[in-house]
Amino acid sequence: MQEETNNKKEKNRFIVFTPKEEKLYELLTKYDEAGQLPKMLEGVVKVLDDTGNPMRFSQAANTIRGIADTLLNYNDNKISKSKPNIDEYDFSDLKNSFETILKSLLDKIADLEDKEETKQQANRKYVQLNNLLLYGARTRKHQLLDLLGSTNDLRILPKALQENAEKLAETYHYFSQVLHRYKEEEPEFSKYWLFFQDFLILVTSGFFDLAKEIDPFLEEETIFNEGLK
Repeated sequence: MQEETNNKKEKNRFIVFTPKEEKLYELLTKYDEAGQLPKMLEGVVKVLDDTGNPMRFSQAANTIRGIADTLLNYNDNKISKSKPNIDEYDFSDLKNSFETILKSLLDKIADLEDKEETKQQANRKYVQLNNLLLYGARTRKHQLLDLLGSTNDLRILPKALQENAEKLAETYHYFSQVLHRYKEEEPEFSKYWLFFQDFLILVTSGFFDLAKEIDPFLEEETIFNEGLK
């Protein structure tokens, strides 16, 4: 694994990582054997470094949100019992209705750019709707909070970390907004990106998995019994 990581570093020697991004890259490489997550991190760093690209913040935000979505999908696969069996649901009627209505709408739009933008916006909304049907109350915010263990009331987590759970949801929302702004200046971008890197490092390092293993030992009965030994 170490040799593989070194080979990837050599291959991407023209990508300039910060020390934190370098650490995150190594963790993502170990966490995702398929290599999708580290490749997405490379994409974020590359596009942010391209200062001549007026779309760099929007493109980076799109990839960062993609990293979050991919991580959540991995997590849902690990705890599949909390994820509904998709085979039990048939949403074909919804999909057919959506495609019929969208086609009718697009046929009325003459401008090709407007047509493409409308199509992309409608498809994004449809994906959101479909996710809500599949996950019920488990929206992206709830899924992110699950990753931080905040919904499990883990005793071992510092209060400051639990409070950051709301900031994580705010960060995801921020990148979703930036994705559609197409602004050349995003003064807050670095702040949110650095915070999100900290979150990714905690999750991919196994911090929360270990916290969940330790937490049962902090129950009152366990502490009392240990004190009698």
